[in-house]
Amino acid sequence: MFDATAIILSGGKGSRMGSVDKSRIKIDDTPIIEHLVEKLSKWFKAVIIVTCAGRTYDFPNVEVVIDTEPDFGPVMGLYCGIKASANEFNFVMACDMPWPNEKIIALLLNQIGDHQAAMAQINGKYQSLMALYRKEIEASLLARVSARQHRLIDFLDHLDIALITEAEIKAIDPLMQVFTNLNTMADLATARKHKPS
Repeated sequence: MFDATAIILSGGKGSRMGSVDKSRIKIDDTPIIEHLVEKLSKWFKAVIIVTCAGRTYDFPNVEVVIDTEPDFGPVMGLYCGIKASANEFNFVMACDMPWPNEKIIALLLNQIGDHQAAMAQINGKYQSLMALYRKEIEASLLARVSARQHRLIDFLDHLDIALITEAEIKAIDPLMQVFTNLNTMADLATARKHKPS
């Protein structure tokens, strides 16, 4: 079990899927959020779900934190989750990414060293919602929120990040399914057909 907290961000509107609650979309007849909680609870000492007002979850030993400004975007969700965590290391993922990978999480924990965060960078893009963050970034996140600075990429550009290469990811997950993201109904159909073995 990882000596860390897992934080699931579940406050998005799902506008590209008809404004559905993506955490409750089913794969194999199981809502994604149940699938994620089941896995992450086995891997982590603590699990936190950050969501918006009006959404309720009832899982044993899982803390639910309400994002009071869901329209602010992932910076606010990340802040709320990190603030609620009691652990130094915090694995953060989006609720519409159904295939977290225990070996890749272990890689992130192994590579973070003294850095503030660890994440993959694929084709120049940070994989920031399948990533590891230190508790110490809480103050920087609060400063961003207080200054009404919404863009996560701008925040990341000021972090000391241990970058994981595409080759390192593919050595564990050749198809990089860990980064599967369900933004559209087409994405969902593909995910259902091509589940990790």
